[in-house]
Amino acid sequence: RQMPQSPVAPAPEAMAGKSAQDGVATAGQAPSLVRYIQIPGLMIFPRLAAFGIAMALLNGNERFESMANNISSEDFDAAEPRPGSPQLAAAIFSFVATWLNFFPMVYKNQIMNAFKFAVPGSSNLPSNMQIYKIDDPDPEARHPHVILEEDGVIGKYNRANRSLFHFNEHVAPFVLNVVMASQTFPVETLYIVIIYMVGRILHQVLYAVGGFGPHALGFMVAYISNCTLELMNLLTFIAFREGW
Repeated sequence: RQMPQSPVAPAPEAMAGKSAQDGVATAGQAPSLVRYIQIPGLMIFPRLAAFGIAMALLNGNERFESMANNISSEDFDAAEPRPGSPQLAAAIFSFVATWLNFFPMVYKNQIMNAFKFAVPGSSNLPSNMQIYKIDDPDPEARHPHVILEEDGVIGKYNRANRSLFHFNEHVAPFVLNVVMASQTFPVETLYIVIIYMVGRILHQVLYAVGGFGPHALGFMVAYISNCTLELMNLLTFIAFREGW
């Protein structure tokens, strides 16, 4: 599928009387501050919910409290790795992986808003991971950008595969969090893994069938599940040093 060239969304007053072909601003326009604030919001608020869940799972867990208090009261040689370091490493890796996945949204929103103007009625443009151009040796030639087909069975197929790629983007920190958290919370980790998998299935099915938007439910279920494991690992690191 092709669309007019549209790198950046125009201001509303610039759209008046213009077509989708020429009603777009130049590519040099900077993203607004709101788009930069959006990422910290996605990084912080789900983790606040996850922190509450993690605290609920840890408090009153006699096995964990006993383990944490015993470890924190022991003396360790300066050259000996202290327990909890692997859990902290997993939490840091998970946090940074989330940032790396969210940062392109600064530019994604900027581009997609313009393309929505260029292709009225399209709601699945954000499913495109890349925007392609037609290679032409003529520097003066202008061609439409190329995006994925979003209609019919082909569109569902593309979105189902987009969900699979999304899983691949997020699965590495999740697996690492599972490995580390299961060492101290085996049963709780099992429950969270099940909830995470339900979220991933919802994400793919709702994305394929419902298009861009409904899939957010599955994303938040899976995302908060991973954040919960991440916070459990971080709290384990703290508890192993300070006691619980």
